[in-house]
Amino acid sequence: MILKDLFYDWNGIARGIIEGDSGIEYCTNLDSEIGRSWCSCPRYVYEGEMCKHITYLLGKVEYNKMVKKDDLNFLETGSKIIDDMLGGGIPYGIVTAIFAEPTTGKTMFAQQIGFANIKHTNKKTLLIETEGLRTYDVRLIQYKFMNRWNLDADKVNSMFEVEHTIGDTQLQSIQKLLKMFGYMVTFDISKNGKYSTTFQKCNPSIKDEQLKDISMIIIDSLTKPIKDSVGSETMNLPARAQLTERLFGQLYHIAMIHNIAIMVTHHSTYNPIMPFGRDLGKPYGGDPILYNSKYAIQFIDSTRKIQNETGWGIEARRIKLLRSPGIQTTEELIPIRLKKDYGFTDE
Repeated sequence: MILKDLFYDWNGIARGIIEGDSGIEYCTNLDSEIGRSWCSCPRYVYEGEMCKHITYLLGKVEYNKMVKKDDLNFLETGSKIIDDMLGGGIPYGIVTAIFAEPTTGKTMFAQQIGFANIKHTNKKTLLIETEGLRTYDVRLIQYKFMNRWNLDADKVNSMFEVEHTIGDTQLQSIQKLLKMFGYMVTFDISKNGKYSTTFQKCNPSIKDEQLKDISMIIIDSLTKPIKDSVGSETMNLPARAQLTERLFGQLYHIAMIHNIAIMVTHHSTYNPIMPFGRDLGKPYGGDPILYNSKYAIQFIDSTRKIQNETGWGIEARRIKLLRSPGIQTTEELIPIRLKKDYGFTDE
């Protein structure tokens, strides 16, 4: 085996690219704070057991470099409930995950924090739109929210940049997304439909000069590009894990070097048939998504009872903490309001 690359992020995680005996490269991660290790190889993905790549990396890391940065700056989101859940807000220099089913508000929250960032730093927000909305559609949404932040249309157009991954005739959405951050990925498909991935470093289409003017990057969402490229078959779990790990590795590197707040939205999956109650959903992509995101919350739709008790009606939502350093996670669902043309608020 060969250690091709090793990076220590501000979460205290060591992230290694290891070339295995077969010549295939895997992303292997060690998190000393929670005593967790994971890898994108089939043995770990299918069995959840320590693989030889993890054992190899254990002997290569410098543990004194696996230190979590404690003095992060945070962006207040406009909701004290959300800020308290995340230990202060959206952290700069770190990747934060948002999980939600459709229509529960993840895209609205992405717009909200994008505006909050512009107001807080007077630097640009970059939105990478993967789900098919045109820039025109995005602007229509943004113009409804901008008054909350005392911004006008000209300021929004110049400071809230929008990039798209759909519509390119040469590259799939996930290929275009990875190329933005410095990787070209190609797919091989076996006769039985099993995908394998090959990665090659390239010049990022998002340049360092562009990043100097940006203090937040939002990817809305990661789920759709992966679903569209690899699909949901169990045999393709390793290929999906590889895509996720490569992207997160690059995102953490950029977040740390440029002190950029990065937020990635994800879809939730749920079992519609439950013997008792309702499944509230799990992140699409499984545990590796959560392992890579020490800051993570989930938006969930509301019940009729909460709609009536709060007086918020159909604007009522619920929110749950999935991960935040130093804050104990519970199954508590806290009511929160998604106010029309305003965003998430405690009011």
